[in-house]
Formats: sequence, C-alpha cells, structure tokens
Amino acid sequence: MNLEMKTVEIRVRLLGFLARLYGSDEITLRFDENPRLGELLGKLARRRRRFRKALFDEDGDLSWNILL
Repeated sequence: MNLEMKTVEIRVRLLGFLARLYGSDEITLRFDENPRLGELLGKLARRRRRFRKALFDEDGDLSWNILL
C-alpha cells in the first residue's frame, strides 16, 4: 500500500490591526492535514510573539476579546 502525504496549503489574509500586529497582510501556511481554527492560529502565533500575546492569554487559551 502506497500512502502519500498530502500537504494542505492555506492562505490567510489579515486585515487592519491584525495585519499591522503580524507585520504582513497575507501569509501562506502548510499543514499535513486540514487544520482546525485553533491549530491555524497557533501556527501564526508561534511565528510572531506580539501576535501570540494578542491572541492567547497567559494559559495559552484563545482570548475571545479580540475581533477576528
């Protein structure tokens, strides 16, 4: 049996405050399978510390007081 790993490529467009905070308005992310929203945001947050601090609280939980 030959199983091929398929990569999922997702283009994320950030607007306004989130784009300024991240430093870019368009980012392409690659995943081994379809990600959940939390996984996608986590990958973005690992790339930029300021972005992570805006999206996640001290416990690493998603902060819902930011407009997404």
